[in-house]
Amino acid sequence: QSFYIGRTNDGWLVASEAYGMAARARSSYPVAVHRQGGVSVVLRDTDPADAIPVARYLDNGEPVELAEEKIEIFSRDIFRGEYAHYIEKEIHEAPDSVRNTLHGKYIKKNGEVEFLPEGFGRGPALVERFRDTTRPIRRIICVGQGTAAVAAMAVARLLRRTLADTGMSIESYTGS
Repeated sequence: QSFYIGRTNDGWLVASEAYGMAARARSSYPVAVHRQGGVSVVLRDTDPADAIPVARYLDNGEPVELAEEKIEIFSRDIFRGEYAHYIEKEIHEAPDSVRNTLHGKYIKKNGEVEFLPEGFGRGPALVERFRDTTRPIRRIICVGQGTAAVAAMAVARLLRRTLADTGMSIESYTGS
């Protein structure tokens, strides 16, 4: 997933979804460059109103053109149901979202939860990769933005406890 940069009359917006900018910007620049270690973008409040964000590859500093995309939705069009604000709707839907995410990925046995390897990612292939001693995994990085950053911290903490005896480096970062 990308970050999106949007230009407003008085500065810049950065969001994980272009829809998050719909009330303040009519276009965005997706920062979805996954080559050469990713990119960085420097935004300044002194940038002119017609400025186009310039991304640079992290490994060599070469510029990367970001393509402008029109935002085709307005904030009034985003379904909020009975809630006054979209974030309020997301908070109330969180338990169902967790339930749906985990559906079919675990079973309960003897009062405990057992996660099924085929329930996540590439399933057995992912489990096999963790067991491969010829190419040991030495580092896991958990990244998130906003509430996903909180989840990334929790996952990293859980992994550090679970894999404490492996010598594996487990880190969490905010994706900003």
